[in-house]
Amino acid sequence: MSKKGYIYFLDDHNGHIKIGITDNIERRMKQLQTGNALELSLVHYIRVNSMHDAFELEALLHHALNNYKVKNEWYEKYAVMKFLKHNTIQLGQYRFHGIGFSYWKIAAFTAVMIVIIFVLNYFETLIIIVLHSHLI
Repeated sequence: MSKKGYIYFLDDHNGHIKIGITDNIERRMKQLQTGNALELSLVHYIRVNSMHDAFELEALLHHALNNYKVKNEWYEKYAVMKFLKHNTIQLGQYRFHGIGFSYWKIAAFTAVMIVIIFVLNYFETLIIIVLHSHLI
């Protein structure tokens, strides 16, 4: 059985948030605090089913916030907090419901939705053409 994973959000109280992964938040905070002159505090975390899931979700978060990257895994605080505020419900499912995360599941779902939208648009156009031909 794989270890549960966490994506953590640490505030340096200097306008930056670090987004990282661990299997033990307390231990990781101690490790990071040792090398940081600024006091770090945990502002948010997401619990997932495995470290693999944590790695995948962290990569998506880093990608989503790439325009706000300060350096390495540090991002502008206002952007991260705004992102979390608007996405807590979606992200919360991983912490509260234990739903496994998979980038490929999201990609497959997105592909299916695109196909459905395409098919609906095709049939809508077809129906309009048929109705138009009957009216003329």
